[in-house]
Order: sequence, then C-alpha cells, then structure tokens
Amino acid sequence: MINHFARNESTMVQVSLFRPYGEETARWLVDFNNELDELASRHPLINASITGFGVNYLSLQMYTLSHFPYVVAFTGLIISLILFISYRSLVVALRSAITNLFCITIVYGTVTLIYSEVGVAWMVPIITFSILIGLNMDYDVFLVTGILSARSSGLSNRAAIVAGLENNGTVIGVAGLIMAAAFSGLLFSHTVANQQLGLVILIGITFDTVFLQTMLVPSLMAQLGELNWWPSRFPDAGVDSLDDAGAPEESDSARMFAGPRSDDAEAGGAVGGGVEGGSRRGTPPQRDALAVTL
Repeated sequence: MINHFARNESTMVQVSLFRPYGEETARWLVDFNNELDELASRHPLINASITGFGVNYLSLQMYTLSHFPYVVAFTGLIISLILFISYRSLVVALRSAITNLFCITIVYGTVTLIYSEVGVAWMVPIITFSILIGLNMDYDVFLVTGILSARSSGLSNRAAIVAGLENNGTVIGVAGLIMAAAFSGLLFSHTVANQQLGLVILIGITFDTVFLQTMLVPSLMAQLGELNWWPSRFPDAGVDSLDDAGAPEESDSARMFAGPRSDDAEAGGAVGGGVEGGSRRGTPPQRDALAVTL
C-alpha cells in the first residue's frame, strides 16, 4: 500500500510492507537505500530517506553485527590479560583463548546446522557469546587452579594434571549440570529465538564439561609439559611419574610374602647368629631358618 502526501516543498511516500522484519524485506530495504544514495548523488537538491520500524530495526541489526567482531576481539584480549596476570603464564592465556574459541565455533556451527532451514536469529550470538565465554572461563579457571596448586606442591606436570582433574572435576560437572538445567526451560518456548538461545547454552555447557575441560584441555597441558607455565618456572618435581605418585603403600602381608627387605637383612643376620648357636645345642637349623623368614 502506497500513500502520497504532497505539499509545496516536500513529498512523503508511505510504503506499508507485509513483513517488515523478514529477510526479503531487509534485502529490499538495502537495495532501495542504495538507489536513494545514487539518486542523491545525481540530484544534490533532492533529499530522500527511508523511515519506519522496519528500517530502524534493520539499522540496529546492521550496526550491531558490524561492531560485534570488535566486541569479540576486546573480550578475548581482556580475558587473556587477566589470565596472564593471575597465573603469570602466557601459554595458559593463549591456550585458554584458543580452546574457548574452538568451543564457541563448535556450538554455533551445530545450532546453525540444526536450524539450517529457518536460520538462526541474529540476536542469539550477540546474547549468548558473553554467557558462553563466562561459563567456559569459570570451568577453565577451576581446572587450571587445581593443576597449578598440585604442581606447586611438588608433583610433576602429568601427576598435577591428574590431581587437579580429580579434585575439581566433580565441581565442574555439577556446576555445568546446574547451568544446563537452568537454561533448558527455554527449549519449550513457542518462540524460535528463545529455543535457539537455550539450545546454544545447553550445547555449550555440555561440550565444555564433557569434552573440553575433561579431555582436550588436560591432553594439551600434558603434551605441553613444563611449557604450560612459561615464562614462569617451577623447581624440579619431587614426583617424576604417575606410577610414583599413585603407588600404594606396601602392606604387611605383601612384605611377608616378598621376603625380607634390605633393612631387615641385618636383623635377620643377627637372629641367624643366634639360631646358629642354637643349632650347636641341638636345635634344628632348618626350622629356625623358616621361622626367621616368616
């Protein structure tokens, strides 16, 4: 529907579109705006513009999406700086940024594949990006803090990773389960955008707690070794291997069947001397030797 309003100095044309927020309308508005720019360049005395809710909504969308990469870069830079100051390790900061970017890429790619027919609402990445970054960094800090504490206590790098994952793995899992349950209600919404928002957070938390923090991050830290804490340095580890860290204490029965240890040999020799003396007095030496061994 087109209405004309003419006066002496200006003319306003009102165009009512059926779907002012649809994708087809957005393309039309962009093309028509380009046509108006060309018209203004050819006729400088003509000042033509587009207005309405659809135009304002499209302008907000284009402005927000055009500045979103700056938000991503600034957030990554600030988080990496905070991690570097906290752990005094450049490798921890860079590794955390890379693994979090990998997690977010997997999440958005999965949601885009699921909603390939209808498309993902443009507000979903804007809203969920900060939420995913915050949750991923919380779980990463829990894990790295536990590993750093174990490494500072004298364990080797691999033993510290096992200890940190053992001590904080339950906390990470329970925290992720609570957050997933809190946002899962959005999946039952009648609005597609709300469903997508809940699905993004649910997939992100599940991927982070099940795979990223329990498998990928410990594996990368195990491969990096002492390079994890560069440029910081730790003294030589008191425990060099997982076998030494996890070897159980020898029980009394194991020592009995394994035979006497080196420190028991001297005592056995002393007792053996007494036994030898007893054998001269008629005591059977074999029976006494068996008694000493047991």
